[in-house]
Amino acid sequence: MDEVFEILKLHNCDFMKRNRWGRMPFQCIINLHPMPKLIEKMLNNQGVDMDSQDIYGSTALHFAAYNGYEEQVELLLEYGANVDVVDSMNDTPIETAKRHGNFKCMKLIFDAKYLYVRENKERFPLYKASEEITLSTLLENPNLREHLHNFPKDFQQYSDYLLKARRTCTLARPSEEHAEDNDVIAAVRHHIEQICQYVNEYDSRFRMTVFPTGSTVEGTKVGRPDEFDFVLCLETIGRYCVIKSPEPYNQVYALLQFKDYPVPEGFLSFSDSEGYFQSLPFLKYLFRYIKRALNERQLWEKGNLYYRYEDKLHVISGKPVFNFQMYWIGSKYKQIALSIDLVPAVYRRGWWPEKACPESMRLVSDRVKDEGCFLLLQTKNNDFNYEWYYMNDIINDSVGNTQNTTQDTHGNNMLRVSVAPAEISLMKSLPEIYRRAYALAKIAKSADICPSVHIDRPLLPKVYRNFEKAKNQRVYPSNDIKSYWLKNCTFFVAEDLGLDISETTTPLDITTLIYKKLAELSKSWSLKPYLLPHLRLLEYGREHSYSHKSKHTILLKRKVCLDVVLGILGEPLPKHEKDYCKWVEDSFHLERSSVTTT
Repeated sequence: MDEVFEILKLHNCDFMKRNRWGRMPFQCIINLHPMPKLIEKMLNNQGVDMDSQDIYGSTALHFAAYNGYEEQVELLLEYGANVDVVDSMNDTPIETAKRHGNFKCMKLIFDAKYLYVRENKERFPLYKASEEITLSTLLENPNLREHLHNFPKDFQQYSDYLLKARRTCTLARPSEEHAEDNDVIAAVRHHIEQICQYVNEYDSRFRMTVFPTGSTVEGTKVGRPDEFDFVLCLETIGRYCVIKSPEPYNQVYALLQFKDYPVPEGFLSFSDSEGYFQSLPFLKYLFRYIKRALNERQLWEKGNLYYRYEDKLHVISGKPVFNFQMYWIGSKYKQIALSIDLVPAVYRRGWWPEKACPESMRLVSDRVKDEGCFLLLQTKNNDFNYEWYYMNDIINDSVGNTQNTTQDTHGNNMLRVSVAPAEISLMKSLPEIYRRAYALAKIAKSADICPSVHIDRPLLPKVYRNFEKAKNQRVYPSNDIKSYWLKNCTFFVAEDLGLDISETTTPLDITTLIYKKLAELSKSWSLKPYLLPHLRLLEYGREHSYSHKSKHTILLKRKVCLDVVLGILGEPLPKHEKDYCKWVEDSFHLERSSVTTT
């Protein structure tokens, strides 16, 4: 082995040390250069453990598969490397090879997996949801888990495993295991702050500060840190404008009006004839500036992030959200695409709409109330929905718009209220078990855990007329159940249970209560945001009109979605078709009653 150690010294490898990513030397060798002969000599030495893992769970086979080193992969497999080891991203070596397009390595590992006879032990990562089950199958046996192949018998233990494997980070002191997660989060935020700094240099009217939002900030993120939401708080506009309530009063919207009249010359292009702020021309300018900032060379000269010119900044249809992608290259996340959403808004800390009473909610502390609300640049009439595409191709500058808004009751100027700052503060104020339960609720409905359902037959013949459109339709809980619904149900459950939870209560217990609360509120059409109770969250969809039969179909699909996830959590399914029919009919009548009352 003297020759081996001499070669290692040439590559500055030290068996007693780790590099900054915590890799063991054997993984370092795999990642540095193709050296099959050196590796073979090391493998011949009985003191080498080829299945040793670094702090992120990666083995030498993971690194060889990542780099596309076919000779090393063949050599490691020949010496019996374990192809089933799972790293911290829940990837086996074959999945790592597939993710990075190294298909020859993938085929080598795939062939080896079935050549070697291995111990057949039940391990949690082996379970993958089947592509689809039928409604007829569900009605045959009310125990959903018996229909799922390889489903773990101890779901309590499995739920703990899922939280550990899928949840990105916690609000507690970060562990070494999550070190790179925090590196990614910090680097992305720094980049967005730099972008805002560039925009400010271009035009001081667009001075902004960055407010991170979303589940990453709340401590409820599920999966790898690949999606980030930032609110761009418009300081200059907030300083020059006052927030006013519309007439007639609407708790969900508010107006921005310039303090001075006539409006300062530099802001005329963002004002109507009455001095009300107009968001659409402002967004067009902002889009151009952010696009320019993304192409500043200095932004990408250092660090682990990079940006491809092909992945251009674009606007999400119908929403004032600017989206782009950048990429992180590290050790745990060897190459990961990051989706960034930028949402412009005015933020005045502690501001709430008139007549909003957050203090009436039992969970709301003074700290939560003091966070207040955003005023997003999304109008009531949603004129952005019709002109967003101009920004993806051409910037049309609107100067001196003198549109008379009195007939439209300021519909083009009324901006949407968002309670995101207060919600983030509220979620962070809850005991850790609620955040774990909410994260588990999102995991339980994911496509990897929860199967889709094929409604393969109409329900009872007597009411076939109402459910005929449901036949041969598919239900996808991962898409049809919104995470925002689950978040608000978490708040409602926390209010019911209180903040002092029994030591015997588990996240799984609370997750089950969250879905039961969602089923209860969905049936009665009373699901509303915890902090803005005048807004209805449930709707049929984007279409403006629905037939009687279409509404029955939508409600049936919603019921099936909820039951499937509850079945995953261990709750029994309805035993007969009439149970589905009764739920749908009751919900349909309750919905009509609530509309009439409103």
